[in-house]
Amino acid sequence: HEREDNHYITRPNFISGTNSPGDVFNTIWAKDTIHQRKSFEFEKGVGEIKISKKSSTSYDLKIETGGEAIVRSSLMYFPGWVLSVDGREEKIFPDKNGQIKFVVVGGEHMANLRLNRTNIQSTASLVSIISALVLVLFLVRNYTIIRK
Repeated sequence: HEREDNHYITRPNFISGTNSPGDVFNTIWAKDTIHQRKSFEFEKGVGEIKISKKSSTSYDLKIETGGEAIVRSSLMYFPGWVLSVDGREEKIFPDKNGQIKFVVVGGEHMANLRLNRTNIQSTASLVSIISALVLVLFLVRNYTIIRK
């Protein structure tokens, strides 16, 4: 998810509740094929949701609702997704199909849903960097020994 060119949001199979032919790469939270067409919609309550900025790892939303509402996203739940509403971190949870859902109170709100790196992703990156450094040191050491 490190691409900056938003390649993944140009392909509908990555943003329509699935991410591969046959759903073979869906997360463990995905229980069924999802056919939600809107990126965000109200599951409970009424109002308006506008996407002001969108990338492969972040969505900025303006949400207006008359009372408490439940918003459902076409995005599949993964532990790295974080929601902030009006600058405060709020809880998200997967619905029965594995899509991200969250609750908003009545009023006008600015929300940001972003995908952060998980601890396991950060640990894996660190292990990769250390492995690459060890490999380079090993090659340099062997090259120096061979040249002598």
